[in-house]
Amino acid sequence: YTKGIKKTRGLENFKKWVDDEKPDIIHFNEIVSSIGIGLNHLKYARERIPKVIVTLHLVGYSCVAGNLIYLNKTPCDGKIVIERCGECFLRQRGINKINSKLTMLLSLLLDKVNLSTFNLNNKTATALGAVELIKRKKEMLKAIIELSDQVILLNNWYKDILILNGLPAEKLTVV
Repeated sequence: YTKGIKKTRGLENFKKWVDDEKPDIIHFNEIVSSIGIGLNHLKYARERIPKVIVTLHLVGYSCVAGNLIYLNKTPCDGKIVIERCGECFLRQRGINKINSKLTMLLSLLLDKVNLSTFNLNNKTATALGAVELIKRKKEMLKAIIELSDQVILLNNWYKDILILNGLPAEKLTVV
């Protein structure tokens, strides 16, 4: 599991391609938080290309558990709520109800004092970084929307989820 902190691969080649080709429009068919095409590619494109479009295929942009199933039991409305999403994320990873609540309390405390566990690459650090992980997920989604002229979605229910999370409907197009 990556937390969006690995160095993006191919960025220099992408920059060279953009600078050489000077496209009028670019379409990103997914933005990832790991080592693939990421926010750095999107930021560079935004600075140099007149029209930037992104397609979001999966709910992982807004759901840290990646499935929109709250506690692996019931459909989720998709609203990003730190405590609720954190507990769901931890429960999906096999942490029981009591320990997930305790871990979330610790994660909230660590976040409150600005102590990050992201540089520690292990399961405990990831669990304790649940709040930071969810905040980063929300920031990434917001950045994708801000850096894009248009965001293509595959269905109306995901558009509704993004609007529920405060994203501008005028930038969202369902195909």
